Amino acid sequence: MTEASPEERQSSEAAETKQKARRRRTIVLVGSLIPIAAIVGLLVWGTVKSHGTPGGVLVYSQNGEFSFKAAPAQNFNLTTFSGQPISLTDLRGKVVLVNFWASWCAPCQAEAPELEDAYQTLKAEGKPVEFVGVDVWDTQADGQSFVDNYGLTYPIGVDKAGEITISYGVRGVPEDYFIDPHGNLVHKYVGPITSTKLTSIVNNILAQTSTAASQ
Repeated sequence: MTEASPEERQSSEAAETKQKARRRRTIVLVGSLIPIAAIVGLLVWGTVKSHGTPGGVLVYSQNGEFSFKAAPAQNFNLTTFSGQPISLTDLRGKVVLVNFWASWCAPCQAEAPELEDAYQTLKAEGKPVEFVGVDVWDTQADGQSFVDNYGLTYPIGVDKAGEITISYGVRGVPEDYFIDPHGNLVHKYVGPITSTKLTSIVNNILAQTSTAASQ
């Protein structure tokens, strides 16, 4: 076998060096694309699960409570899953809880039995109260399945156009807005609420309304 000349060996080594450099560049490129692909995948998954929810929307796992000076609540009309129309103005004279939620929201799933328990308790006590569930960033089918699964009996419907959500400045789910018997927005609660906390807020609003009426 004829031994390769120095020039041939140099040429072969140069070609091998180039090959190694190309392989390294390919490995680096693929490695840099993996995190990007993972991020894109998560974004797509989140968008599908939330049915196109805007990126700035929050899912509240922590609780927050806010009381503020009474101001007229924004009226709205909603068609429930059972096909019944409901208007906020028709509920004047009652304390109204407006609950914004979504079927894909885990904290909303956790609070659903609490809401139904509070609703049944307050109704059994004869309190002038009504709950209205507003399903947001969701589909009719998923919302209906959620209602059926948790056996929710108060009026609930989907805010298909997002008009109610926007008018109340909702930033995430779940969010609860409490409206007094005069139609004034007086309290807000974010995050999953318990039956005990909810009934306490409603009773406080009723007590304050009764005190103001007697003065």
